[in-house]
Amino acid sequence: MATITNASLSLAHDTTKRTVNSVVRCTVNFTALELCQMKTWQGR
Repeated sequence: MATITNASLSLAHDTTKRTVNSVVRCTVNFTALELCQMKTWQGR
């Protein structure tokens, strides 16, 4: 099963436009089986 580590969320507020810019960052680790399945999947 894939694992997510080092997750972070950054929000930048623009009060004049009343908007928020969001950035999500993380590290995703896949097992060897998942990597093999992604490489051989025909739907891409």
